[in-house]
Amino acid sequence: MEKREVLLNSGYKTGFYPQKVDSNFYDIISFLLANDLRNTAHYTKTKLKDIINDTETFYGEFFESVNSVLTVGKDTVGIYPAIDKATDNSSFEGMNLLVKEYSPFQIPIILRKSNNPFLGSLRRIGIANQDFKPFTPFIITHINISKPFTTYSPICYAHEIMHSQVDSQYGAITNYHNREVLPIFIEKLMAYHTNIETFREIEKARLTCLRNGMCKSKEDFNNEDYIYFNSTLIAEALFDAYINSSDADRKVIIEYIQLIIDGEITLEEFLEGFNITYESSLNTSAMKRNLHLE
Repeated sequence: MEKREVLLNSGYKTGFYPQKVDSNFYDIISFLLANDLRNTAHYTKTKLKDIINDTETFYGEFFESVNSVLTVGKDTVGIYPAIDKATDNSSFEGMNLLVKEYSPFQIPIILRKSNNPFLGSLRRIGIANQDFKPFTPFIITHINISKPFTTYSPICYAHEIMHSQVDSQYGAITNYHNREVLPIFIEKLMAYHTNIETFREIEKARLTCLRNGMCKSKEDFNNEDYIYFNSTLIAEALFDAYINSSDADRKVIIEYIQLIIDGEITLEEFLEGFNITYESSLNTSAMKRNLHLE
């Protein structure tokens, strides 16, 4: 399928083309260039099972539930290349026997040796044949995480778990440019409530990624860049709203995210309720506050 058709098949309705760059965009670049965003991810002796358990505990403390996802399960990671080659109906019938609903914490994990401690991705395969698991645009094959482990590793894993939730929920996000908002927000939430020093490092690391992407020449911008511009700015504004709310209102924010996970409202409906838009996020106020949280 064409990419736009794949996106429509995933429930996206807008965000297929790059957004307009205006003066506010360049004001943010100036702010990011003027600040020291150097960050350090410290190597740890943490074991993978501890990263999984700690992240599962975090989700259990903040959310009523997480949804099962279609995947091959952690004990059958070796079959995913075969799934990737499945094209005809008989192959899809065979996949029905292999792919089951599992807890997102049972998604297979592949460790990638990398000097980038922020490396993480949720790998999935698009489903072109809607006779296979109706209304399911893809199946999840595995999660990539960088190795050796660092203080960033649990945060990166939590990010990908949130992807498994909102990406698997057809139509939970209607604007393609918003697909990273909740995964980036969850990074901040977990880091803030785990270790404030880690939060500061994660915040600087995320803004460094934003700065490096925004400093490309305009001609080199593509739609994937705009996803991270858009999502990072909105996630900054959303977390700023969370931090500056009462305990009761913080709980309301988390409850709304639960509704998105459960497919009862869209991310865009949630953001509209808090008056958070890409345009309103095009300022440095939230960044300044988040960089200096105590």
